[in-house]
Amino acid sequence: MADDNDDYNINDFVNDMLKAFEDEYFAWSNKRYEEYLNYEISNHTIKFILWKYENYLLGKELRYDDDKKMHNISIEHIAPIEHPNKKDHGFGRYDGKFKNLINSLGNCLLLDKDINNALKNSIFCKKLKGYNDQEEFKKLKQQEEIINKYLNKKTGTIKSNWDKNAIEIRKAKIINTMKNIYIK
Repeated sequence: MADDNDDYNINDFVNDMLKAFEDEYFAWSNKRYEEYLNYEISNHTIKFILWKYENYLLGKELRYDDDKKMHNISIEHIAPIEHPNKKDHGFGRYDGKFKNLINSLGNCLLLDKDINNALKNSIFCKKLKGYNDQEEFKKLKQQEEIINKYLNKKTGTIKSNWDKNAIEIRKAKIINTMKNIYIK
C-alpha cells in the first residue's frame, strides 16, 4: 500500500474527513469520527495519521511537507497482505477476522520505501530485524515502539506474535491519540 504522493497535507486530511461526514450534514460526533478512523481512511489519510502519531511519539510537531524523513516513506503492513509461506511466520492465524485487520490502521507503519520493498512478505522476526537494522536517521519512533515491544534484541527472536489482539491494541492506541489531538 505504498503511497508515492508526498504532497498530502492538513487541507487534504480535512477534506477527506469532510467527505466522510457529508451524509451526516457535517455532524462531527465522537462516534462518527471513530468510525471514520476505523473504516473509511484512504492511503493518504493513513500516512497522514501515522505521521501525526509519529509527531506525538517524538513529542514535537514536524511539518509534513518539510520533514525530510517523510519524502521516502511508504505504508508498511506489519502483517503482510499475502499469507507468508513459512509455517512459523509470527503473525497468528490468517482467518477471516485477521484478514479484515490487514488493512487496519493498527497493522500499518511508516517505513522507508526501500526497506519496505525488501521486507515485503517476510516473516515477523525478519521484519523486526529489518526495522531495527536500518540507519538511525531513517528509523522512526513508531518503528522503535514495535521493535521494543516485540523483538528480543539479545536473542534476535520475537517476544510474542503480531496477531489480531496486537493489531487491535495498536489501532486503539493510535485512534485514542488522534482523538486527543483533534477532539478536545
